[in-house]
Amino acid sequence: MSGRQAGAAVAIGSALLLALVASAGWVGDDAFITLRVIDNAWHGYGLRWNVIERVQVYTHPLWMLLLGALYGVSREPFWTTIAASLAATGALLHIVTTRIARTVAGAVLALALFAGSKAFVEFSTSGLENPLSHLLLALLALSASSPSPAPWRLSGLAALVALCRFDLLAVIAPLWLSGASSCLASEPATGRRRVGLALVAGWWPLAAWLAFAVVYYGAVVPNTALAKLPSNVPRIDLAAQGLWYFRDSFVSDPVTLLVIATATVHALRTPGARSTGVALALGLAVVIAVGGDFMSGRFLTPAFVLAVCHVARHVALPAAAAAGTAIAALALGVAMPESPLRVWRLAPREQRVVTHGHGILDERAFYASFTSVWAVLGAHGPEQHPWARGARDAQLAPRIMVFEAVGLLGYHAGPGGHILDPLALTDPVASRLPALPGWRIGHFRREFPEGYEAAIHACLAAVFPANAIAPPAGPCPPVPPSTFTLPSMAALHEHVVLLSQAPITDSRRPAAIWREITRVAGAR
Repeated sequence: MSGRQAGAAVAIGSALLLALVASAGWVGDDAFITLRVIDNAWHGYGLRWNVIERVQVYTHPLWMLLLGALYGVSREPFWTTIAASLAATGALLHIVTTRIARTVAGAVLALALFAGSKAFVEFSTSGLENPLSHLLLALLALSASSPSPAPWRLSGLAALVALCRFDLLAVIAPLWLSGASSCLASEPATGRRRVGLALVAGWWPLAAWLAFAVVYYGAVVPNTALAKLPSNVPRIDLAAQGLWYFRDSFVSDPVTLLVIATATVHALRTPGARSTGVALALGLAVVIAVGGDFMSGRFLTPAFVLAVCHVARHVALPAAAAAGTAIAALALGVAMPESPLRVWRLAPREQRVVTHGHGILDERAFYASFTSVWAVLGAHGPEQHPWARGARDAQLAPRIMVFEAVGLLGYHAGPGGHILDPLALTDPVASRLPALPGWRIGHFRREFPEGYEAAIHACLAAVFPANAIAPPAGPCPPVPPSTFTLPSMAALHEHVVLLSQAPITDSRRPAAIWREITRVAGAR
């Protein structure tokens, strides 16, 4: 096969894989949490979930900013999110097959491994940050493996990956340290100070966001981190849940974990690639430590992409062996009952609950009947979902709504819906309370303190005096301590109000922010 024919074959394979990702395209409920924040921002309320308070309810600042820019042009949630996801995935496939893979066989094998992974195909859309994380991790791995990486580029890419999800710092660190060592080693002694400064300064995107978050939200970590890692849940219980998450992935999507495990062992034994092995091991350790996720496979896709990049670059197989491995990956993938490779099942006609045990489920199967590309093309889109239809009343006047699955409800309620979330993902008071017993991973229920809803009612009445949907007339008035039955709840509410409702220039906020930072650090 000539070079031109090989290039054409790889390009066709990439196009087919991208078509598979597009055919499995969907947007989950959690994505609409971010989309509501973006919609509120473009309507003049700021980066807020509930318009009376500043709370970071999303875990992926960079993805939020990218979607926000695109949404400002389109003012359309579904196809904008799908288009951004496909663009990032298409760029990833181009980088892996043309710049990371050393041979045509390696490029073809990488495409087959991607296609055989249920988690990769499904979470290359979903509306979450995965496709952007995949692309930036591949670019970081490419930069770090260079004999003389550009320090600004290396640190800048690492910062951008961190802004996709802070917990990816564990994956980033070994790659960045390896690349930074190469940067310094390639410079004469007289130039190392300049390179060192560039390596530090390149992290400015992350530093800039953290500074903004501290000033605007009054917190360093997203509210979702407080909600999903409650201080009263033993870490050993989360770790046990994390191991069940691995078991679920191996049973329902074996290609993903097999590739990660194989690449980890191979990288640790390969000179020049050991940092990748350490990165993969640390990434898996973090997934275990946080208890995995309720979405089957979602948290494993960054490690999987990094593993495929390693295989494409460092595993030298003869063409016949590479072809055999590719066929085996595709066969193993299609053998799984819920595999996206079974394209005849991608156009669902009804909502399905595919549970995997231990609180883990197939998230796409649950939402696809309303939020997949097939559903939207069939005029049965997100706005037809029962949760969205139940939110319409809040579009006319401010209204408190209590619900657990808040994304579709919140987005379609518009700014008039003040959503009280018992799972605490979007609620700044509930996220600081202990979780109730009987939790499910990613779903740690809280009990709202007596008097809390009354305080919100009073605030809505004060800042929306005309009972109309408009930018708030001002901050919430002080709440009398007698509103709450427990004095500790009154103190907690006052603390949260300073962080999330008081004017940014309020002289009391710096002390409250410092108390919050030390409280979170102590709890962890």
